[in-house]
Amino acid sequence: MSYLSLFFLEFLIIFKLSRVLLQKLFSFFFKITKNEKLSIYIIAIIFLPGTFIHEMSHFLFALFLLVKTGRLRILPQIEGKEIRLGSLEIGKTDILRRNLIGIAPMVIGIAIIVTLLYLITQNHSNPFYVFLTAFSVFEISNTMYSSKKDLELALPLIILFIMLSVVLYILKVKISINLFQILSNEKLTYLLKLADIYLGLPIFINSALAIILR
Repeated sequence: MSYLSLFFLEFLIIFKLSRVLLQKLFSFFFKITKNEKLSIYIIAIIFLPGTFIHEMSHFLFALFLLVKTGRLRILPQIEGKEIRLGSLEIGKTDILRRNLIGIAPMVIGIAIIVTLLYLITQNHSNPFYVFLTAFSVFEISNTMYSSKKDLELALPLIILFIMLSVVLYILKVKISINLFQILSNEKLTYLLKLADIYLGLPIFINSALAIILR
């Protein structure tokens, strides 16, 4: 259970650090190049794989949910005090589908990371999988989070989930799944432990870069 708690805590830390890192990198490259557009292009190249996965996650969820999409941007944009790595225009739809599309990069991102970690457990000595996993965790964890607009739109869905949980608790609806037993599974415990180790990589890199690029 502690490994699972650490897993989500690390994602929260990376969420905060990824925002800081983007600003620090932009300031650093802007000081060197004195060119805003060139600085943005450099950042775009660094995070291109993660940005592509992020926007394609939005697109695939929209396609699956039968929601029209418009222009897809991979290059970053400056919005106020934040840098947005990419964007996808989403057509008008109901709030549920809009929210599901909004959180798509987090769902897909976690799924990819878990899949790669599973491959690591099956191929301990394969350097290719180790490198691929480390690189993917850094890229995806720094780009999987939705924009503030997407997170604000997801708020009603979160509130609905909490309300539903409260109603089920009041009505004493029991779910016949032993969550503790599932989380105590040896393979799952090892997978979570491995995830915690790999998620420490972007935390370390982001923190180090944020300090160096002051």
